[in-house]
Amino acid sequence: MKTRMTVSILATLFAGALAHEAAAWTWLTCTGGLKGHWASHNVPFRASLLGFPAESDWATALQSVVSSWNTTPANVTYSMSWNELFIGEGNGESEVWWSGSISPPAVCYTWYNDLLCQIVETDVVFKNTVSYTTSTDKSDLTPYGGSNRPFRTTAIHEFGHAQGLGHTTDTYSVMGQDWDHIHANGSLATAYPGEDAFAGSVAVYGFKGGAHEDLAVAHWRHTGASGGYSAHDRARVLDAAGGLLSDVGGDEPVYLVAKGQQVKLQMSYENMGKSTHDAQVGFYLSSNDYISHYDTFLGAMTVNNLGLNTVYTSDGILLTIPDSVAEDTIYWLGAIIDYEGTVAEVNEGNNKTYTAIQIQRFPDLEAVGVSSLVPPGGVVPGQVVPVARTIQSVGGPFSGSFTYKVRLSLNTSITAYDPLVANLTSATLGAVGLSLMIPSDLPAGTYHWGLVVDAASGETATANNTVAGGSIVVNEKPDVEVVSVKGPKHAQAGKKVKVNFKALASHYGGSFTYEIRLSENTVISAADPLVASGTATGSGKHKAKFTMPALPAGKYYWGVRILAVPYETETGDNALAGNRVKVK
Repeated sequence: MKTRMTVSILATLFAGALAHEAAAWTWLTCTGGLKGHWASHNVPFRASLLGFPAESDWATALQSVVSSWNTTPANVTYSMSWNELFIGEGNGESEVWWSGSISPPAVCYTWYNDLLCQIVETDVVFKNTVSYTTSTDKSDLTPYGGSNRPFRTTAIHEFGHAQGLGHTTDTYSVMGQDWDHIHANGSLATAYPGEDAFAGSVAVYGFKGGAHEDLAVAHWRHTGASGGYSAHDRARVLDAAGGLLSDVGGDEPVYLVAKGQQVKLQMSYENMGKSTHDAQVGFYLSSNDYISHYDTFLGAMTVNNLGLNTVYTSDGILLTIPDSVAEDTIYWLGAIIDYEGTVAEVNEGNNKTYTAIQIQRFPDLEAVGVSSLVPPGGVVPGQVVPVARTIQSVGGPFSGSFTYKVRLSLNTSITAYDPLVANLTSATLGAVGLSLMIPSDLPAGTYHWGLVVDAASGETATANNTVAGGSIVVNEKPDVEVVSVKGPKHAQAGKKVKVNFKALASHYGGSFTYEIRLSENTVISAADPLVASGTATGSGKHKAKFTMPALPAGKYYWGVRILAVPYETETGDNALAGNRVKVK
């Protein structure tokens, strides 16, 4: 008695929960628990002339699928004949063709003898309206942002069914979601049966004779199950604590990292050979997506006891991104299994793969310039002057506020020891006008303005955060002093009076206001009776002539009080008492 089984392939993409590793192959099982198998260790197939004419791209792709199965360690092979005109189901021949009448992207029809559990015929049929491609250029393929489904991964899946393999849900496997069970390095993406399918085939058919070792690394991982198939997604780049880094990529992931940052490169490792190995994995940094031993070596780890029954997804080891990398530039982290070449492998082409990273471009605030408009004669301490500062962002994206300092320096080397004029916070970049006061205790001299921008969060390029600006002359502080006061010894209301006083105007050439007051003591203040006022200019002797106002009779002291001139801070010598006077 012959039984037909139809196995179809997944038509759409699925997402799933995270899972790491398993040996999860399944097999066609007959009554009594026997596993379906071919009686012969060679399975002949015939390819349709209409769909796979000899020497065509489709025939070449199909032959590569057959060859990939024939180079496994399992003791079963396929042979292919071409240009078959007469094909069909249930004719005792195993055949491959295209059809528009099937629903899924591809199916495998299997006829087997249930009593002996022997497979007698399998037919693989591809849906002719699916956008398949024979290309191995990853940019053409859906897993890498292309628009076409890779024909070879689907064909490998169906030829796995032709051996007796069933669908897998529990590990990264071509017998699950096939289109992203694929190996890539550089622009080339290669379909392959993989460890899980190999392990199932070996378990049923045994090993071929002779040596056969093959280690591999893939930048894909198992993420769960959906619709009876294993679901896959790209391996990732993690931070030192195992957290997922930000992915800023498009068709392929690109993880954002910083100079000097420690990261982990997650990868899946497979052993598709006969022997278990402690596999040595080297990690590299490359300027392109083709990983080789010429790239910058970052470190190595050992995957212990990697055998045929395990697809092992590892988070890897801590890798330090070199400080020499350029910001805002894409690099590729790569893994090479058996990087020292200690294992003689039948296929070295699957030992290397990559994941892209982008070096974070941190904010870079630049102090562009600072200057002031001052009178030709300079300024004095305490004077408020107009100042213009310019700050710009020349690095990565920057928003929010920043702090900066304005200083005055006796030279163009601006340091934290230079006198501080202002410590400001702003959210405005570009040119901004300020009104700043010259420090009241600043010694006289010729100074340079200095602008110092505090580093923004994450900013590492700080050499441009300080700039020296234009010069400014700071003069000595003005000081007007009353040196002597002399008036008449007698005074009467309504009579003319003359008071002489001497003033010393240091660093001040303008006019000043004086007051003549009478005080009952020698301390002259604004509370004493005001009898006259006027203005005078410069140092020297000055005379005040006025009519004596009416005051209570008594004895007083003549006093002169000079009002503080602009920016004068030493006013203790601005008032002085003179001789006594008797007022009638």
